[in-house]
Amino acid sequence: MTKFRSNHGVMERNTFSQESKHFVQSRVKRCEKTHRTCAALAGSSSQFLPSRVLEISAAPGAGPESARVVATRGKTHEPYATLSHCWGKVQILRLTQATQAALSQGVDIATLPLTFQHAAQIAHLVGLRYMWIDSLCILQDSVGDWEVEAAAMSDVYRHAQLNIAASSAPDSRSGLFFDRDPGVLQPIPVDFETDQAWGLGPSEAGKYFLIDVDVWRSVNDLPLNRRAWVLQERLLSPRILHFTASQIFWECREETSCEAVSHLHDKVFRINPIDKTTEEFDHMGLDILIDELETKAGSEGRRGTFSRRFREAWVLFVEYYSRCGLTMDQDKLVAINGVVRAVEEASGERFYAGLWKSQMPASLCWHAERPPGGANVENEKPREWRAPSWSWACLNVAAPHCIPGRTRDVAKVLDVSASRRINGELGSANIRLSGALFTAVLDAKCSKGARDQCSGYIGTQHIELGGTVTICNTHVYRDDSHALTKEFFVMPISVSENIVYALMLLPTSTTNGVFQRKGLVILCYEGSYFETFRGIGQSTGYAMSSASWDESIIEIV
Repeated sequence: MTKFRSNHGVMERNTFSQESKHFVQSRVKRCEKTHRTCAALAGSSSQFLPSRVLEISAAPGAGPESARVVATRGKTHEPYATLSHCWGKVQILRLTQATQAALSQGVDIATLPLTFQHAAQIAHLVGLRYMWIDSLCILQDSVGDWEVEAAAMSDVYRHAQLNIAASSAPDSRSGLFFDRDPGVLQPIPVDFETDQAWGLGPSEAGKYFLIDVDVWRSVNDLPLNRRAWVLQERLLSPRILHFTASQIFWECREETSCEAVSHLHDKVFRINPIDKTTEEFDHMGLDILIDELETKAGSEGRRGTFSRRFREAWVLFVEYYSRCGLTMDQDKLVAINGVVRAVEEASGERFYAGLWKSQMPASLCWHAERPPGGANVENEKPREWRAPSWSWACLNVAAPHCIPGRTRDVAKVLDVSASRRINGELGSANIRLSGALFTAVLDAKCSKGARDQCSGYIGTQHIELGGTVTICNTHVYRDDSHALTKEFFVMPISVSENIVYALMLLPTSTTNGVFQRKGLVILCYEGSYFETFRGIGQSTGYAMSSASWDESIIEIV
């Protein structure tokens, strides 16, 4: 329940009604005229145009009639819109070497998929004649063109005047506009007097409206926003119109609103507060932090550095992103390359296979999370190599990061390298660590906690380290749910309040001291880390070298 300015007028039965058109135009105009943050972002867009755009032609006083793909080299900058949409399983019109000539000459707007037609109407409504649609502005049968354009994706979305999101459309045939029942969307007015039971003070009494506090969750759960590529598009776009089956939502750096509730103030009163979870990742947190990095780098003439807020936002971003769907396995890192480039350019930080250098080694302590019972477990790994075993990007499962904010690293990163193509795809990657290395044996007979063979999690276990010390409270998360390995190596990475977060490792068969990550082990112990682990038998013979008990050097691939 929140106080807000109610949108004047009665909502109509279609999301392309006159009221809906007014909502679209008024939000765009207000943002362009009054939002300083959005205006500052737009100022950096004055010289950029994608290499191809869809040019929309319309007769005076009429809607769009035709569209053609044009190359923009040498053209003066004009503002443009982008379209975020689900391709679906249907065959849609695409730019290929066979269709390029016809699309360059121009086609009747009615021959385009319905979603594209509707997007052209919205672009025209707000005065834009250029639009960028991935399937029509990238040669779909040219690997070279795809790599170049994928590398430019961050610029395409960051510099767009507006992003049009077909949020409820499962494919390009569904369109943006839907019939609806406006009665279920209207907020309910309520008069509240000062009352201790409600926690309202004298200055807070008055008229309120009952609204759905999960209104934005409904947007996040729509088909479009469960696609991996679209998360990047939402983060980078300065202004977004979400077209859903119930209403239109507006999102920019300074405002979130919808047709039923024109503007939500920061002051919110809830009878039963609902804590935000990582399932409800608030992407606005990360996009604003990216803006802050860029502003800092620009205003101070130097690169920014990661704040604690950014690190926390990135952890949530990875968890949310790792749950999203991808059509092509190899796009796992490609689909966030635009976000990565934006952060790299603003901060000077280096990105290696899904992890930021400054957050290592603690960021190595992610764990694989699968649905109970192991749904789709057969597809947990990509068919071809796309990331090293120490990266969350090597799996097709959710990858939450379980280390709390305050930890002490007990391993060191000696070297990390990754060869990255222009579009973000990896060629190779490895990391060299120095730390304690122990043999480990699980005692399955002593299991006291949950055990889910399909999910890869084994609950409270007894684990013997170095053949000498048994730790009775251990949690194991296997990266490969099919593997039943009971003997392995562990390297502690970080320590927090009598808890050690360690990598589960197995040696490769090629070179001494080279390992693959196989999971995450959480060890709960009593006493100090130094006193507990110093006396454990070492596995120095399996390391590249070892100067002392906690300085075994290994490489993970």
